[in-house]
Amino acid sequence: MNSTKQHGMPPRVLYRVVFATLLFIAIAFIVLIPDKNSYNILPSFRKPSIESKKVAVIVDNRADPRLVPIILHFSSILGPDWPIFLFTTSTFAAVSKAFQRKIKDGSIQLRDLPSTLSFEKHTDVSGFMTTPWLWEQLAPAKHALLFQLDSILCSNSPFEINDYLQYDFIGAPIQNVAGWGLGFNGGLSLRNLDKTLQIVRNNDWTAEVKESKEKGLDGVPILSTGTNNINAIFPGHGNSPRIQYEDQWFFKKFMELPGAVLPPLNVSTTFSVESIPYDTPFGYHKPSDTVPQQKKHLDEYCPEYILATDQTIIDA
Repeated sequence: MNSTKQHGMPPRVLYRVVFATLLFIAIAFIVLIPDKNSYNILPSFRKPSIESKKVAVIVDNRADPRLVPIILHFSSILGPDWPIFLFTTSTFAAVSKAFQRKIKDGSIQLRDLPSTLSFEKHTDVSGFMTTPWLWEQLAPAKHALLFQLDSILCSNSPFEINDYLQYDFIGAPIQNVAGWGLGFNGGLSLRNLDKTLQIVRNNDWTAEVKESKEKGLDGVPILSTGTNNINAIFPGHGNSPRIQYEDQWFFKKFMELPGAVLPPLNVSTTFSVESIPYDTPFGYHKPSDTVPQQKKHLDEYCPEYILATDQTIIDA
């Protein structure tokens, strides 16, 4: 016992040594162990953000049961390089665990719509889309894929979204039918954000629509100020854009914008189908409109189309 006292460490010193050792280990752990966000993880698990150059966007303030399934489907097709921004009301809540995981990793991000907004008429939608607010929320992204609840992407498609990034505006081409107008449908459309902002900041949709109504115009002719040839975009098309619809107004403005790049008809039909058929498009807008003619083909090629319709499994 006496030997232990003579050669052992005094308790006070021992406590200090132990404390210093534990403190050193704790500091080393904090300094040397990397933050969870700095791990060299697989690209598919990287957290996207507004810094992404490519975003997908849906604006919807309704309590529609299709909203969560369609957003999850789009996210799975587009992949991690295309975070999805849902602009909706502040009261939106999703109980889906899959949806919550996507929010947690940044693949889906929620944004509040101004409380004063109402989308009861198509003019409400067009008025909203033709002002800078939405597009400014997406900066500094360069490309935005807009979609709605009546649009769908096909998992069997041989095409992918990146095949169309060279174009400033692309959507389902509108068929050459009297009274339908001219342009691309915006319900499933890819747009260049810089040029879209340039258009909405330098033009007044409300004033132009008012003027066209006063003149009794059903469609407004495209001015020859742009670099695109309408006969290359829509061969033999005899209509003019009906600018009361935001997508046709944007088509007119892109046609008139020097340097803008728009796809020819044989490309736009591969991107999205609404009124002009194509067997293996990247997606569909309003697939319920094509069901009577192509239901068997849709069932085999793009069975997920039913998500974008009012049909039930029993109806199908």
